[in-house]
Amino acid sequence: MLLILFPLLAWVLLSDERSNGNKIVVEQTGDTSIVIQDTLVMLDEDPEPLPEMMPDGRFPQNYFKLPVNYDAFIVGTFGELRSNHFHTGVDIRTGGIEGKEVFASADGYVSRINVSETGYGNALYIAHPNGYTTVYAHLQRFNKDIQFYVRKHQYASKSFEVELYPEKGLIQVKQGELIAYSGNTGGSGGPHLHFEIRKSNTSEPVNPLLFGIPIADNLSPEILKINVYKIDKDYRTEMGSFPFVSRNTDKNSVSNRTLTMKLPQGHYAISAFMKDYFRSHTENLGVNYSGLYANDKLLFESKIDIIDFATTRYINSHIDYCYFKTDGIRAQKLYKDDINKLDFYSYNSDKGTFLLKDSIVLKLYAQDCTGRRDSLFVKLFADSTSVFNSTPLLRETEGIEHCKVFNPGNPLALTAHNARLTLSSNALYFKYKVCIKVHNKVNDGYSPLWSFGERHVPIQTKSTIAIKVEREITPSLYSKILIVELDNGKKYSVGGKYRAGFVETSVRNFGTFYIAIDTIPPTIKVIKLNSNQEFAFTLGDNLSGVKSYNAFIDNKWFLMEYDPKTGLLSGKLQVPFDKGIHNFTLKVKDERGNEAIFERTITIP
Repeated sequence: MLLILFPLLAWVLLSDERSNGNKIVVEQTGDTSIVIQDTLVMLDEDPEPLPEMMPDGRFPQNYFKLPVNYDAFIVGTFGELRSNHFHTGVDIRTGGIEGKEVFASADGYVSRINVSETGYGNALYIAHPNGYTTVYAHLQRFNKDIQFYVRKHQYASKSFEVELYPEKGLIQVKQGELIAYSGNTGGSGGPHLHFEIRKSNTSEPVNPLLFGIPIADNLSPEILKINVYKIDKDYRTEMGSFPFVSRNTDKNSVSNRTLTMKLPQGHYAISAFMKDYFRSHTENLGVNYSGLYANDKLLFESKIDIIDFATTRYINSHIDYCYFKTDGIRAQKLYKDDINKLDFYSYNSDKGTFLLKDSIVLKLYAQDCTGRRDSLFVKLFADSTSVFNSTPLLRETEGIEHCKVFNPGNPLALTAHNARLTLSSNALYFKYKVCIKVHNKVNDGYSPLWSFGERHVPIQTKSTIAIKVEREITPSLYSKILIVELDNGKKYSVGGKYRAGFVETSVRNFGTFYIAIDTIPPTIKVIKLNSNQEFAFTLGDNLSGVKSYNAFIDNKWFLMEYDPKTGLLSGKLQVPFDKGIHNFTLKVKDERGNEAIFERTITIP
């Protein structure tokens, strides 16, 4: 991937700048240095931030307080780019420990309590009279009164996981009242407090930093890398991505914030890898506001203040998903795919793309909620001798069985000899040739490996794959059969049901799959058994995953809590038992119905 960078020197640009529709064109007929200087003087002076980009009275100021009683270090920001979703709150550091006090951000009442092994884990929702709801997630536990309320419902339903909606006003709280303790439950990757502010009527999360909550932010964001795409729709249909070249644009690489590139004539687009920082340049935080201008004319802007849960998965169209899958970097597109329902963009009639005919001066910016920004100028010059040397995508080419082109707005049904794929009409963001390919068998497989599409092409909606069973099995094993995804040597169960010789399941990503059978029950390893009336076990499963667990003392259901991240199942006696010897039983099932049973006698002193 090589492009020629060259000094400006004696390039001749036009003194006549004009707009061809919304495609910015600069013709080459005038005195060079004057036009470039004049253009840069105009662009160097950052335009004033648009009013809607900054806190401007749309949201109540100084109504909400920090939910912690210490200086809040932010380790995750609103709108930050996550796997298949935008981050919908701020993550407050707790020093790597659990159990820090969490306080109500404002007066209100508890409107929802959710206890889950995944997602937000232990989460508390407080509705406020001003029309907003605050959310506190990944909690270790609730305060004494709320915990009692939750325990009662857990025992009533004989389930650790519960979703509760207390009657309005039943559990009232005051601003600054202790409501919970921070933790690491659910999908959390480490101890912290996740804090949100939502519109109560729509449940849409709003950036908490827009409410005047005092959180220190002393540093500007930075544009670290850009990708330049050649708009070739035929290439994207075939390969699943536009061809592109990358350039490092961090302040060590481009200290004067001006990058010069030489490209063939044609239509182009840009994406940018950006980071925001609050207190240290070691942080990796999301950027809320970004934009692209060409000769001071808007091409594209993104302003992430409010997020709709119904469209959050369109993040895979917001970023260059192919670049993320191949390089591990989430670069934000500064142009819009046709099938993208996110509503926080502004753009020209070409949705952020532009025509390079002779030369053009692009300006990119990244801005935070305080108004601090980083700006980068990119001078593009058309040159007929240049070649667009993009890095070729690594693709699986062997064993093509069948291919068909997906057109957005139309469903696709694709059938190979022993495999099927069904995509809904809005499953993909652009026109793409989908292929089903067959490969070698695996040792535990009841089918060969089948590839559906390419991993670097995202799927928006649930899609269906079906693979034929190619080894003889008895009907007693139909309930044990499942589809497994193989990714970089690791196996992931995606479930499925046996139907007329095929196993069928829903997926939300392309990849390589095969059929396997799981007849092995889960494993149970004792860590604590009635030590100070505490119980702890490590659960494991070979393939399909733990589905359910139930503990009993003398056949009475006993509440235990499971953390899928660590496999830890733990519990403590919450109800009194008579002194003496009792029977303890633990039953664990996996997703295919295989059961492991652990039984012991225990003594309660």
